[in-house]
Amino acid sequence: MGRETADTEVGEKSTSEVSVRGNGKKSRLVTVNEVNVTNPESGESEKSEIKTVLENPADPNLARRDIITKGAIIETEAGEARVTSRPGQEDNLSAVLVEEE
Repeated sequence: MGRETADTEVGEKSTSEVSVRGNGKKSRLVTVNEVNVTNPESGESEKSEIKTVLENPADPNLARRDIITKGAIIETEAGEARVTSRPGQEDNLSAVLVEEE
């Protein structure tokens, strides 16, 4: 059931629009190069450029292909961050900085 996955990749931002039930529309991120990164200690957010996908708990092969899904760990200019939004169902990308151990 359902449709093909969005497979959001790292690259210049582009979106696609799909029809959903109830005569609605949903924007999907096809490629993205910037993310809204929030620092959990200070609570401040800033836009940061995405360098690469480090790991993806949904599937290790997604990280190898630089595909971003919710929960993926990405490397940004601000540091490592965990994706908190759903790029296949929204047209923005949000993440929270990960504390390095």
